[in-house]
Amino acid sequence: MNRKTYRICIVMLIAAAILSTVIYYQMVEKKELSPKDGVFVWETCEEGINV
Repeated sequence: MNRKTYRICIVMLIAAAILSTVIYYQMVEKKELSPKDGVFVWETCEEGINV
């Protein structure tokens, strides 16, 4: 491979890695935002103000 072809391959690999990382984190974030079954916890501050 000459230098130009090598650079194109490297740029495409980096672009693919960035794109796949963005897509992965978007999918993970969507799953985390969905409601989960569990125990509802009501927290109160020391001053008596409900949060």
